[in-house]
Amino acid sequence: MSKHGSYGRVRPQGVRVARFWCPLAGVSISLLPAFLAARLQGTLDEVEAVVVAVEQAGSVAAAVEVVYPSDGERKIGPVCAARWIRRRVHAVAAAMLAIVTLMPERFMSVTPTLGALRAALGTKRLLFALRAIASRHMGSLPVPLGFGARVEH
Repeated sequence: MSKHGSYGRVRPQGVRVARFWCPLAGVSISLLPAFLAARLQGTLDEVEAVVVAVEQAGSVAAAVEVVYPSDGERKIGPVCAARWIRRRVHAVAAAMLAIVTLMPERFMSVTPTLGALRAALGTKRLLFALRAIASRHMGSLPVPLGFGARVEH
């Protein structure tokens, strides 16, 4: 492997991700820091906060005003905001289900929900904790935790 430069993430601003070249596979590989979401803007904590907002609001539609307030500095329409939120909610749900399925010995009686997994692990930073716990499965886990294919709905 040899260095192949770096690229800047849109969010959070100022974060650069190192890239390396693998001559065996003929591809470049990003060395993603543990706190960043894979293939989604922002950090794992920011993605988790969106899912929490949806759970507390009761629906994606109700969470739009919480996540993207109409008087906020980042203005997008409600349809785009709902799509943006839904993408994160579905990705997190798929990742939690994958981890519970891949590690039945650890999560045998745990429902793959944010609240249940947070309680089982005793943490408020669930996605960060799950990435560490399931690190050996990164290649098969869906975004935002792993590097598997995106979940399309």
